[in-house]
Amino acid sequence: TIVRGVESTLRYVLIVLGAFMLGASKPELASVVSKAAELGCAAWVTCAVILVLTAFRGGGREPGGGSEYVPEEEDAIRTVSASPIAPVYQHVEARAVPTEETPLLNNSYDPGQDLRRRSVEVAEELSRIAPTTVKMPHPELEDVHFVNCVTNERIIPNSGPVVLDNDLFHGKLLMMVRTSDADEPSPSVQGAFSAKQQSVSDYFRTKQRRFEFQFQLKLKKVPEGPLFLSCEVDEPIKMGMVQRAFIGACLNFVKKMNKGFHCSLTGQDGVSQEDMKAGRYEKTHIAFTVDASMDALVATEPGSPLPTLGEPIREDPNSLRYRKKGGLVDWNTDVVYSMALYSSYVDFSQWKCLNFPGIKPFSMTSVGGSQPVNLMLYILKNNAPDEESKYHYECDKEMVTHLEISHAANMSVGPHARKCTTGETLPARPRLLDTRAVSAESAVQGDSFL
Repeated sequence: TIVRGVESTLRYVLIVLGAFMLGASKPELASVVSKAAELGCAAWVTCAVILVLTAFRGGGREPGGGSEYVPEEEDAIRTVSASPIAPVYQHVEARAVPTEETPLLNNSYDPGQDLRRRSVEVAEELSRIAPTTVKMPHPELEDVHFVNCVTNERIIPNSGPVVLDNDLFHGKLLMMVRTSDADEPSPSVQGAFSAKQQSVSDYFRTKQRRFEFQFQLKLKKVPEGPLFLSCEVDEPIKMGMVQRAFIGACLNFVKKMNKGFHCSLTGQDGVSQEDMKAGRYEKTHIAFTVDASMDALVATEPGSPLPTLGEPIREDPNSLRYRKKGGLVDWNTDVVYSMALYSSYVDFSQWKCLNFPGIKPFSMTSVGGSQPVNLMLYILKNNAPDEESKYHYECDKEMVTHLEISHAANMSVGPHARKCTTGETLPARPRLLDTRAVSAESAVQGDSFL
């Protein structure tokens, strides 16, 4: 430990001295270094925000803090017990808390392994009580629920594209989620998984990405306003003054660096009943313009070969730089747009955020609570594409696509996921375009590119 500390200190000293020597000999690099320092500052603030959130929201309370101390493992079971499948969890709850055979402080005790084992037991119990016709391509995806909120149909990741059809576009969506076999140096035993699951694992094996959503679509009309891609939750996230200040400062910096970025931390807090009824309120969300948020975007002219979904979508570097600097896409109805959205920091199969430098992986429930995440694509009406709006009111949003994402082992599944399994009636979301989703294999071949 001492040697490691000395090595770390010396390394930092050498880095500082090297930077000083480089700056003294190359003064023309000052502008580049200034920009790098600005970006480094943003990254540091982001890490600091995550640490603060983890400290405030994660783990159990210390004994003697004025409330009951709940160990982390027991707290996870209590969180899940609020879901519709709570009775199933009750009979395995006794095995959830470490016993004399598996004490909490024993180095051989692995809480993650215990949770995985209980998850398998619960899944087996559920299959006996309520058999389902949905077969997931990998056991680690059983608890992940991607739901099309218009049709209330569950989208199965790693199983091929589905067709999305609405008033704005007709196209396909392929959802790929990393599973543990992608971390193996070589493919799994032949026949262990389906060919589609194996191809997804092979795709991720050489990448750090935890998920990738690929779209391929053709517009039926040009959007009458800017297109936004957002993540939102239904209820405001409870934060203290310090948390809110840190996150607000970080998001303001992101806004300065990303043209078209918009966010709201307060959501509908403090909104009058009159404004709620009229839709003059925002939900807690972060949103980027589709033009800037996609990690890859390729427009294919008629007669040219299309990118293959499930393979890398390669965008011209000059086009990518143009979009990331705020350049707008010239949307039209003649070409086919192929887009990819991916991240190395969000793992849906484990419901965790990870790969942040210097920060241990943490559950997404420690930030957003037990709420599902809503992935939205919408048109902001009464707003020109090159204008920024101060508010993204619900009454000004014309929803194009709405996907609900939740995880049954870490939270109560979302309302639309419950609808899939129980037939529960849900209120319709206002101003949602007519959207239909069917499997690509059974889709009517209306457009040649499909």
